[in-house]
Formats: sequence, structure tokens, C-alpha cells
Amino acid sequence: MKIYTEIEIKASDKQVWNLLTDFASFPHWNLFIRQISGLLSEGAQLTVHFQPPGRDIMIFRPTVITVEPNRKLLWLWHFLIPGLFDVEHSFIIEPLASDVYDGH
Repeated sequence: MKIYTEIEIKASDKQVWNLLTDFASFPHWNLFIRQISGLLSEGAQLTVHFQPPGRDIMIFRPTVITVEPNRKLLWLWHFLIPGLFDVEHSFIIEPLASDVYDGH
């Protein structure tokens, strides 16, 4: 099963990346991820506090798979048996047009 969401943001890829990698800011814009800690480097393990509205907090510890500054962040979490139920969460930043938004 795959869940896919896409959003257009009027900002430079660097501005989006800076917000995306500012883990302390997640509770301000992400309704489900309440806290993230850990190093943002490939192979590192994060601690993610996930809380759907009206539910208890779940803590999972995914491994950072890809860090491509201003382009892509991907982490992977194995639930129970690796390969049976893996959760891959990726953020991909793609410019919409040939001209780049400069923040003005």
C-alpha cells in the first residue's frame, strides 16, 4: 500500500529544506509528527513521536536512508519482520518551473 501527498509551496528549495530539517519546528506544521530527534545523516537512527488526532503517541525509530540537501529526505522503519511491513517516509523537493523562487 502506498500513501502519496503532494503540496506546492511558494518558496525556494533551500527554504523548504531548512524547514523540513528543523526537527524542532515539526509540531508547528505537521499534525501527526509531534517530535523528532537524532542526527540527519545516512545510516543514523531517528526517534519519531507520531500521534494521530485523538490517539496515543507512538514512538518509532526509523533509519535515515537518503539525505540529499535541498532535494530529498528518506527514512525507513521496519515493523515486526523487516520486509513484511516496512514504512518508508520520504520528502522530495522538486521545482515547479524553470525559474526559481528567490523568496521575494
